[in-house]
Amino acid sequence: TNHSDSPLTRHGDYCLFTATRVSHIHEERLDSNLAMLALVEALFMGLSVSRADATNQAVSQTLRATEHRKY
Repeated sequence: TNHSDSPLTRHGDYCLFTATRVSHIHEERLDSNLAMLALVEALFMGLSVSRADATNQAVSQTLRATEHRKY
């Protein structure tokens, strides 16, 4: 979230904030969304690396389950 007083922050053990400001201008909202997406991607990659064996197993299982599909 971008707001420390958000109701969501009361339910989390940890709160992560981005430094961008949200406005009603479409281009600036895109900047905020990209900052939040980058944070989520960094967390995902950190977990993936720290759990490399489980990550590799999950990726292999997903590939086997979807290999017959052509998108």
